[in-house]
Amino acid sequence: MTPQWAPSSATSANPGMSHEAAWAVRTIHPSRFARHWPPSSPLPGDEPYPPAQPVAVCALIPRAESVRTGREFTRAALSGWRMTDLADVAELVVSELVTNALRHGMPSAGARRGDCAVRIRLLAQDPFLMCMVSDPGTDIPVLRGSDPSAECGRGLQVVESCCVRWGWHLLDEGGKVVWALLRQPT
Repeated sequence: MTPQWAPSSATSANPGMSHEAAWAVRTIHPSRFARHWPPSSPLPGDEPYPPAQPVAVCALIPRAESVRTGREFTRAALSGWRMTDLADVAELVVSELVTNALRHGMPSAGARRGDCAVRIRLLAQDPFLMCMVSDPGTDIPVLRGSDPSAECGRGLQVVESCCVRWGWHLLDEGGKVVWALLRQPT
């Protein structure tokens, strides 16, 4: 079972870390979301419920320091889930997705700088990890070629090279989520 962890302030969890937002690592039981669970006639030997799926959520204040917070949050969650083999790649992917959310999602939505409008959600199901970053913008992320001498513009290329698959969805309540599916090395 994943540990319950929800520091209420930046300094209560670890005074050396620079957190801009509260974060929570918790386990959500998939049956809470299933329409037809439990089945009407379980098979012999079946558990009454499927195993819980670890979920970690972090709300970020739209500041440059939030990229670092996202990396620290990702490493801490994966450590708690014993998925440390994936931590470096997951940190890189989350870092790029949060950077894109801050650079493109926030300005396009005209969001205020004090809002916790950027959110990270991590879902683990061994050997996979789903990294999702949402922001209030509705501009569609575009994978584009960049000039080799350019100092920026390669974020989605980095994400694509690190993951099994990536994509985006517009949210009903406004904004979008950009996701990347990672797989632990064998």
